[in-house]
Amino acid sequence: MSKRSLRTLKGYCKRSTNKHTQKGKMNNYNLEDLYKDPRMTRLTSDLNDANSKQKYNRAEQIEDKICRLSDHYQEEKMKNTNKTTNACGVTEYRLNGELHREDGPAVEYADEPGQWYLHGKLHREDGPAESMDNGHWWYLHGKLHREGGPAIEQLLPFGEDTKMEEWYLHGELHREDGPALDDGDGQREWWLDGKRHCVTGPAIEHADGYEEWWINGEEVDGPEDVVDYHLAQNVYCFYNRETDCLEFE
Repeated sequence: MSKRSLRTLKGYCKRSTNKHTQKGKMNNYNLEDLYKDPRMTRLTSDLNDANSKQKYNRAEQIEDKICRLSDHYQEEKMKNTNKTTNACGVTEYRLNGELHREDGPAVEYADEPGQWYLHGKLHREDGPAESMDNGHWWYLHGKLHREGGPAIEQLLPFGEDTKMEEWYLHGELHREDGPALDDGDGQREWWLDGKRHCVTGPAIEHADGYEEWWINGEEVDGPEDVVDYHLAQNVYCFYNRETDCLEFE
């Protein structure tokens, strides 16, 4: 079914709020399931035909049938939705046995923000899917993921505002403009697409000053190998031992 038909069905359901639908709302997931029903295909075709022939009484009757059918799907969903609160005050929302909620956290704690789940997987598009007193975790479809910032921010007990940060895209450590992992205690690591990788310096800086050099997930002997990597791509650079840095021209 087309997106236009999907919007049309939403409009019919909203106009018939007082007649049949609960709050006049159904989410896109349920509407897509509804459109798989052959009865909806037939009703949609009949409705378009009635409107084109200006048979408005007939069209209104078909709209009522559409909303009754949508009510059926909504009621079936509500039968499978379960909300429970245990003795510790933790509230869980489940759908068909899986943690699931579309308008808030699926797990609510009495003294913490909670966890957002969709169909059994940690998921949230407009903020961290998991928040605790000591940190935040961003997930998308069950995988650590955040664009433009670390997917893990966790406060550490070393001092005020000391925190660990890890940058993930689609479940893999990844950052292009800095270390993807900073443990907050002196160790930093550069990752790209889930592999240790840095061609502007060491890929791992340990707290004690020891350095490791990695390219595309493979450890190399040192900065000279990184220089060779650049020269192979016609990029001139050299390792300045006095400054312990790669310099480019």
